[in-house]
Amino acid sequence: MSKKEKKPLAIETAKRLITIYMKDTGESYKDITQGTIKGKLGNFYICINEQGFRLFKLSANQKEIIQEGQYHWNDFDSVTIDKFATTTLFNFSGKTLLDLKINMPNTFIQSINSQEHIKIEIVSRKWVNKILGFRSKKRWKMVTASIFYSFIALMFIGIANSEPSTEVTAISEPLPVENLAEEVSSNVEEPIEIPEESPTEFEAKLDIEQTDGQVTLTANTNAPDGSIFEMSVLNSNFDIESDFIEVKDGVAAVTFDLSTWDVGYLSAMVNFPFNYDENPQPEAIKTVYGTAGENMTGDLASANNIDGFNGGIQPITFPYPDEKTVKAQTDKIFNEAISEMISLSEGIIVEIMPRLGGNDWRLVDVIVSDNWYYSAPHEKERFAEQIGGLVQQIVLNSGKAEGSISVYFKDTYNKELATPKMLGGYKIKE
Repeated sequence: MSKKEKKPLAIETAKRLITIYMKDTGESYKDITQGTIKGKLGNFYICINEQGFRLFKLSANQKEIIQEGQYHWNDFDSVTIDKFATTTLFNFSGKTLLDLKINMPNTFIQSINSQEHIKIEIVSRKWVNKILGFRSKKRWKMVTASIFYSFIALMFIGIANSEPSTEVTAISEPLPVENLAEEVSSNVEEPIEIPEESPTEFEAKLDIEQTDGQVTLTANTNAPDGSIFEMSVLNSNFDIESDFIEVKDGVAAVTFDLSTWDVGYLSAMVNFPFNYDENPQPEAIKTVYGTAGENMTGDLASANNIDGFNGGIQPITFPYPDEKTVKAQTDKIFNEAISEMISLSEGIIVEIMPRLGGNDWRLVDVIVSDNWYYSAPHEKERFAEQIGGLVQQIVLNSGKAEGSISVYFKDTYNKELATPKMLGGYKIKE
């Protein structure tokens, strides 16, 4: 008997269709993620590009992609970023007002950070101020609230939402530059000799080496000697190490001491900016690329806010201190989180396991005890929504699966009790 082929997840289908759409329109993009918009129903698929982002929805039969809107970064002049336990909320202001909630916002945050004209404010709050519970004194709600608090204690601090890729993990605010002006100036006081035929097509490649907590970034480039690169490393705790480095003999290199940082995935970035007032490029470099970088060409050139271009290498995410250590840490915390949820439920949750067996966590079964049958329908639905949401985030944060995670509820006799609806929420079965 042939093995039944798995139906692709909605996010996988959306990414495939959007990729085809963007290719047909001749546009490039950075990433595709999923989120919701205040005032609009259902999930949206967000395609991020240099100029802004497009919003898409899947048709009911999941065979077509429908564009629902398009936004440019110039539509906004400020954004408030509020990171909750399970999502990140973006409140945009400017010509357009938009409230956008995204589950995996890595590339989205990095793209906002590259827009110099957008003022970024990070909401600082205690985790407990983000969570409800213990108000009705009903057992189901108290159990759910207890699991919320446990989930927070077991959040994957320092662990990115995915395995190594070209996605950035998280950025909390524009990269620091104010205190480095004197150092950069001292590096470029002497006249810079530029070859007569310097290329305007910017090229660069980033290499990363690690030794005993020291991370070295090396950018090999065709940019003329004397060019100033901004080189940075950041983690999901919003810690940033950054420095301005002068290109010498076609190389810009810097070493950061990260020995105090937690185990996890880090992101390395290289920027070749022409729109920094405090750390401008030397005049000799501007003669090649233009005052605002307007003469720069190539795949690594992206528009800046002064009608020119900055150069930049796509962020590289890498395990710190190594892949084996990060995976072991992730698996440990994942298993602890699942066990803690079961323990705190006081017998209500019996088991949490992959629906299809093995290590495929895209579909998850939550096995509950007979206490389920003694609760009102609205309490069952609330329990399924909150526990289902927590399980989804634990699976995503641990890297056990990507995209859309579906959580089902069964009793100990394998009878289906609650199944996820296509547009959100749960259908409670009799």
